[in-house]
Amino acid sequence: CLCFQKKNTLRLLYIPTAMYALRLHSKSTPGKQRQRARANGKKRRTQVINFLQQNLSFQSIYCVTFDFDDGSLKQPEGSNDNSLFPKDGHEAFQKWKPHVIYVEGGNTFWLHHCIEKGGWKDVLRKSIVDSNTVYCGKSAGAIIAGASMDTATWKVCFNL
Repeated sequence: CLCFQKKNTLRLLYIPTAMYALRLHSKSTPGKQRQRARANGKKRRTQVINFLQQNLSFQSIYCVTFDFDDGSLKQPEGSNDNSLFPKDGHEAFQKWKPHVIYVEGGNTFWLHHCIEKGGWKDVLRKSIVDSNTVYCGKSAGAIIAGASMDTATWKVCFNL
C-alpha cells in the first residue's frame, strides 16, 4: 500500500541528475565519469539522510534515488520491505508523496534538459504544491526551481 500514513516516517526523494552530466574535456571515459558520478551521488545522499536523522525527530527515513534522465528509481533505503517504495517516477511523485524532494547540484543545463525531455516539470510542480512537499535544491537544483536559469551563466560572465 502506498498510503504511507505511518507516523514518524519521512519520505525522501533524492535526485542527483545534475551530477550525471558528462564533461566533454574529461580524460575519463563516459563510463568512468558516470560510475564516479553515481558513487558521489550515493555518498551525498547518505550525507543528506544523516543530516535529516541528526536534526529531525523521525523514527524512519525512507529514501529512493530518482533520475530525471531515464525516469529510473534506484537504491531504496530505510526498509527491506520493497512495497514501501514507489515502482516508477510517476508513482514516486504522485502516490508516494515524498515529504522532501532534494535535487542535487551539478550541471543546470543538463538537469533542465532531462526535466524537459521527460516531461517532469508539471509532475514535480504538482507534487510540491498538492502535497506540501519541501523542495530543497543545491546549486543547479536550486537554480532550476527559480524563474530563470540566468544565474547558471554567471560563472562564464565572471570567468570563474
